[in-house]
Amino acid sequence: NAWRCAAAYHYFTLAHLQLYSGKAEDAMFTAIRCCECSDILGSDVFFLIALAAFRAGYLGVCSTAFTKLETQGLEESTTENVRKLALQIFTRYPPKNDRQLLRCYTECLQTGSPYDACVLSGRSILNERTMQCKTCHHFVLESEAGQLSSCPLCHSHLAVDEALVTILEEDDDEESDE
Repeated sequence: NAWRCAAAYHYFTLAHLQLYSGKAEDAMFTAIRCCECSDILGSDVFFLIALAAFRAGYLGVCSTAFTKLETQGLEESTTENVRKLALQIFTRYPPKNDRQLLRCYTECLQTGSPYDACVLSGRSILNERTMQCKTCHHFVLESEAGQLSSCPLCHSHLAVDEALVTILEEDDDEESDE
C-alpha cells in the first residue's frame, strides 16, 4: 500500500523534527508509531526511539529499543557499539519509565501493532474528535488542526465541512451494537 509507505516516512520525518525542536517525548511517541513500518524503515526506527526515549526520560522504552537493535542483524561492529552504549546507560540509570505508557504505544513497540495516530502531531487517537482526509483516509485530531487547510500527509485540500469528522470510539460502539 503506497499510503503505508508514505505514512512511514512522514511519521519518521515528523519524529526527527520534534526531536530537534526539543520535543523529545512527542518525538518518542511519533517514532513508536513507526514500529509498524519497521519493514520499510529498518533499524533506523529503533535508533530514533532509543535516542528520543533517552532524552525524554523513558528509559524502559529506551531499553526496549536497544534490545530490538541487538536483534536487527546489524553489522557486528554496530551491534557491539549498541551493546556498549546500552551498558553505559543502564549501569548508570535503571531501565524503567517514570510515567505509564498507553497500551497502544506499548503494543506497537513490542509487536508493531498499528494504531490510529494524528498525521499532524503523531499523537495516538483515542476518544477525541478527528477529521479524516478523503484522499488518503488518515486522521488529524480536531484539537490539533487549527487553521489547517490541507492534509499533512497527502496535501489534499482539507475543508472541515467536507472532511469526515468523527470520534473513533463512537464508530466502534455502533459496530458492536449491530
